[in-house]
Amino acid sequence: MQVQKVDHHELFEQIYNQAPIGIALVAPTGQWMKVNPAFCCMLGFTSEELMDLSYQDITHPDDSPQDLIYVCKLFEGESKEYKYEKRYIKKNGDVMWSSLHISLARSEITNEPLYFICHIIDITDRKLSEQKLQHSEEMFKLITDNAQEIIYIADSEGVCRFCSPSVQSLLGYSPEEVIGQNNYAYFHPQDLERISQMDLTKGNLLNVRVRHKDGHYLWFETTYKVNGDAKHGQQILSIGRDVSERKKHKDISAEAERIALIGSWEWDMVKDQIALSDQIFKIFELERIRKSYRASDVFKVMNSARHSLFTRTNRMGKTRKTT
Repeated sequence: MQVQKVDHHELFEQIYNQAPIGIALVAPTGQWMKVNPAFCCMLGFTSEELMDLSYQDITHPDDSPQDLIYVCKLFEGESKEYKYEKRYIKKNGDVMWSSLHISLARSEITNEPLYFICHIIDITDRKLSEQKLQHSEEMFKLITDNAQEIIYIADSEGVCRFCSPSVQSLLGYSPEEVIGQNNYAYFHPQDLERISQMDLTKGNLLNVRVRHKDGHYLWFETTYKVNGDAKHGQQILSIGRDVSERKKHKDISAEAERIALIGSWEWDMVKDQIALSDQIFKIFELERIRKSYRASDVFKVMNSARHSLFTRTNRMGKTRKTT
């Protein structure tokens, strides 16, 4: 069987034209000498249009100094190749981020520079994703650095993975003292027993006493959200605010209501939710199985109580007359 001879020039042309990445030859003066279809497609130029331009013409102005440094180093022989990221300006004006691999071909006889060989990969999508992530991280840092509440992230075992700087002013600990520790170590023993019996995945609000570094406890109202799943690992994001003063006033008010045998409620008119004091539950003999009441529920209870009181009064009156 006769082996067919390979035409290396034809093979090169096939690879050059069919390559999924950009390939270009650039003269030492900066003019484009040869560009493959993939590179033209990336930038939106035809090969003829690019031949009338230099690589500087379509390089982002902020990246031109970087280009010049690498070109000079290649001319001086400090390195045979460089790989770096740069931006091109497409024909429609959009910016294209690229990963560029560049080397310098020289004459085998005189060692004079002949042309630069460039391999270009479009990495715009990746760079945009990185920039969005960086922006999100910067915003998160800005928020956590300036938050008055404690922003806290723990794993499914309760071990702290992140804690905002506000923990220093609120609880006396530095973030470094808290990170890596189990948050249960800071909870009041009575609250810890209560929390251990709760299904945290079914709620998003938790009232708990947290130990200050000097030993006393503060009441914290914490909103939390469980992210992820058991298979891939869960994280709990918590935002806690010190409500010790509010809790103290609430306790004083509850004690005053108990002594005076009166009750009170708060009505959120927007959500139509009513928060009832302990005395209201006792006075109207309400069950605590419901999480919230609406205004209509309270009116029903009041009407029922009024009707019951009227009935008892009539009965007492009839009894007196009979007697």
